[in-house]
Amino acid sequence: MAIENREPTREINDYKNLTHFVAQNHARVESTKPKHKAGNLLEKFLSSQWVLWLFHYVKSRFGPRHKFQSYKTTVDKGIYQLHSSHGSSIIRLALLADWGTDTRESKQIGLAVAHHKPDYSIHLGDTYYVGAPFEIKNNFTPRDSFWHYGSVGSFALPGNHEMYSNGGPYFDILLPFMGLRHPQKIIQGASYFCLENEYWRIIGLDTGYRSVGIPFLEIFFSNADLRSEVVDWLINDVKIKNDNRGLIFLTHHQYVSAFDKEYSSTSAQLQKLIGKNRKVLWLWGHEHRFAMYGRYCSTNGVNAYGRCIGHGGMPASIVKDGKKIKERNLVLYDNRIRKQFGKTNVGHNGYSIMTINNENLTVDYYDEKKLIVTEQWTYNKTGQTIEGKSIVDHCKELNEQQNIMNAIL
Repeated sequence: MAIENREPTREINDYKNLTHFVAQNHARVESTKPKHKAGNLLEKFLSSQWVLWLFHYVKSRFGPRHKFQSYKTTVDKGIYQLHSSHGSSIIRLALLADWGTDTRESKQIGLAVAHHKPDYSIHLGDTYYVGAPFEIKNNFTPRDSFWHYGSVGSFALPGNHEMYSNGGPYFDILLPFMGLRHPQKIIQGASYFCLENEYWRIIGLDTGYRSVGIPFLEIFFSNADLRSEVVDWLINDVKIKNDNRGLIFLTHHQYVSAFDKEYSSTSAQLQKLIGKNRKVLWLWGHEHRFAMYGRYCSTNGVNAYGRCIGHGGMPASIVKDGKKIKERNLVLYDNRIRKQFGKTNVGHNGYSIMTINNENLTVDYYDEKKLIVTEQWTYNKTGQTIEGKSIVDHCKELNEQQNIMNAIL
């Protein structure tokens, strides 16, 4: 059966009003296993499924976390040369976050990505609800899922939802699917990686492993910082302190947000390695929206241009009229209403296509059907810095907070 003909196992409405409380995510897993039934969450708690919910929640939250995998015991060090499967200087990467929902929306996004024929496809984390084995397989099994594997390779970062099952399915089931496919097969050996050429380094960092803490209180005590193995890898293998190529960071959790909680600990760790003044491009998920920030630097953080692309498969958040937006040099965000569930409005899903041609870099941002924003960068080898060249709002319907050119100044 062609993948286009397979029906998703869930509806986008199954994810409405989902929070980051782990217990609720485990409850949703059990409540959506049977054919979708009417009724609210409380009614589902009171059904026979509550026993399964309690069992899996206690097992995952009080059982041992999966052993953290690092490159200390692998032959390769997780650093790979960027290249095209066709020998071209043009390299195309598809970036998606919060995509793993197995809904019609994630199917639509997955099939749209395939039309770009990317060399690499990268997931920035969150397989819903809890990254359970069957959820990993439904979303990522080759030939049976809607995930498009890049012709050269695919990589996946963990989000907090993969850790709701203590990370076992992510490390044991998902990572063996990931890695390089061309010119030789190399399995992704750890939850972080570096893709590089002469001008750019795309570094995927694991903020998910440490993002889930005290049972029942996870949402209030989440650091989302880097483990010491990742910091050591950045210093000793990536040698990030002494390398001046253009830096692009990929994480699941946001460094800055005008709408939600901020996770500044990873940025503080990076500042100790690259300093406060070096400009970087940083893409993340976690928040279910598309948003772009101008240059932002917290007191202890790095100098970053942030892009939130957490609208891959979850119901995209809509900012209600009158809601206060924090001053974080927010440049634009997508607040268009796509659909309504009862009284809840949800926005558009989407993804990003990053194209590298030697020192030039273009990022195109798409919704389900069309291109909405394009930004262009270049790496100045003489000045050893990244420079913004242009940014274009193709949609003309996005909420722009200020002059859109501020995103690259």
